[in-house]
Amino acid sequence: MAKCIDYGIDYPHAAVHCPACYEQVTQQGMLKEMTRANDLKEKELGFRLSGELPEQLPPPKPRVVYTQPVKQQPSNGGIDIEPRNTG
Repeated sequence: MAKCIDYGIDYPHAAVHCPACYEQVTQQGMLKEMTRANDLKEKELGFRLSGELPEQLPPPKPRVVYTQPVKQQPSNGGIDIEPRNTG
């Protein structure tokens, strides 16, 4: 792992100014969040084993996607005489 001195920084500084300190702070944050996720999973397992939480949660509702209708081309083989919107 790189040290502050590798980047020529030998004075007090914030992690945002030093790649080595920034990496260390980022790794500490990731470790903290991974520990929190593990704790939450342990609590969930405890609830499931005690019967307080159902085995299967209901599936999420499907996402609604809105689309604009497609303009139909003339079916009689003629040309379209409607003005175009150019702006």
